[in-house]
Amino acid sequence: MTGEQIYNRLNEYLAQYPAPEWAKDELDEAIALGITDGERPVQLIPRYQAAIMAKRAALMR
Repeated sequence: MTGEQIYNRLNEYLAQYPAPEWAKDELDEAIALGITDGERPVQLIPRYQAAIMAKRAALMR
């Protein structure tokens, strides 16, 4: 399998799980601030998406 296939397969597996209970408040806040749309709360994201989310969060302060 290629790295991309592994990444996609793992994300398909993780898609069946909701956000953990301990993270729901933070996820709701991030959605309200427009940092994330809340889709795929436990799936992996590439670094560029993490950078975008961090930049959006920093601009909110």
